[in-house]
Amino acid sequence: MARRQAETTLDGTKPICIDTGGKPARWVVFVELPPTADGRRRRKKVSGPDPASVIAKANEVLNDRAKGVISMERLTVADVVREWLRTKQAVSPATLSNYQTVATRHIYDTRVGRRTLRDLKPDDVRELLRAKQDDEGLSPRTAKLIRTILVAAIGQAEQDGLVHHNVARWAKGPKIGQTRHRAMTEKQAKAFLKAAQGHRYEAAFALMISLGLRPGECLGLQWEDVDLDSRTLTVRHGLKRTGELGSVKNDGSRRQLPIPSKVVPLLRTRMKVQEKEREVAAKYWQGDAFDLIFTSLVGTPPGDRNFARAMRLVCEKAKIPTFLPYELRHTAATLALLAGEPIEKVSRMLGHNDIRITSNVYAHIRPRDLESVASTMNTALWGKSG
Repeated sequence: MARRQAETTLDGTKPICIDTGGKPARWVVFVELPPTADGRRRRKKVSGPDPASVIAKANEVLNDRAKGVISMERLTVADVVREWLRTKQAVSPATLSNYQTVATRHIYDTRVGRRTLRDLKPDDVRELLRAKQDDEGLSPRTAKLIRTILVAAIGQAEQDGLVHHNVARWAKGPKIGQTRHRAMTEKQAKAFLKAAQGHRYEAAFALMISLGLRPGECLGLQWEDVDLDSRTLTVRHGLKRTGELGSVKNDGSRRQLPIPSKVVPLLRTRMKVQEKEREVAAKYWQGDAFDLIFTSLVGTPPGDRNFARAMRLVCEKAKIPTFLPYELRHTAATLALLAGEPIEKVSRMLGHNDIRITSNVYAHIRPRDLESVASTMNTALWGKSG
């Protein structure tokens, strides 16, 4: 008596037929895999020309799942990327979240993501980057980040002996032009500060536009970080988008800066205003945990959107284009460089780990340096009378 062929997989899933538009039919089944470290659902697509072959393949995956492994032959690029992200530690939570978002949107459910690691070719990666840019309109910077994730994840698999070559490295990433950061002119900056007079964030705006603080660094300042008598402040923390207070971006970001004399009375005013707000809020005051300088009316950290909205309204009042909070930092760097401050000092003010970062970002806004070079060459070639 012939043995009856199974109609479902070991977990009871029945294959389904996919319409291929006139081509030979394809049968597929989705096998549930163990969830990711953050609890996200994972499924593996198994396909074949007939139900029997699909069930056989799916049962192999289920058996491997029961053993806690995924066989090398079926290890996909998506599997490798997920594992790399799960073990990635040497980045900030915000950066890791960005990686996870890019991988979810642009890698996992693509031809590259579904392809087995051993079958991946450089052309597959090139085609993915081309399609993401040309067909979906993705920016070169995001496309480059896709390649960066693939190179790093497959590189880790290469180190673990899962693959002999990191083919993603052979696929060149898109070229990215130099980013031009917007900054206020000196006239616009003065108009902005004048329009901000009396605003609850006047001192914050003044600190950012004069010292180049990042928005999170400024909003994360605590009263213990400033010494108004000696006119110094210490950047130690950064306010995250979640409202939590975390460490600064890197070692270079931890720095002590002199407070401009015009900003000191603004901070003293802010202190008095906050004391009044504390009295009005009474039992509803929530600002004692962090003791932040810049807070809401009840002492909670100011939200990103509220801060950006406040800045937009000040720009409108000043009758200048709308600038974002981070562009106050670029304004500080730009005006300092245009005033002739050495780039080394500006780099330390900004908290850059490497002066080359400052040079690369602000290389296009040092015209006075170039004027001095032109003058020197003029004298050397044609004499002082030239």
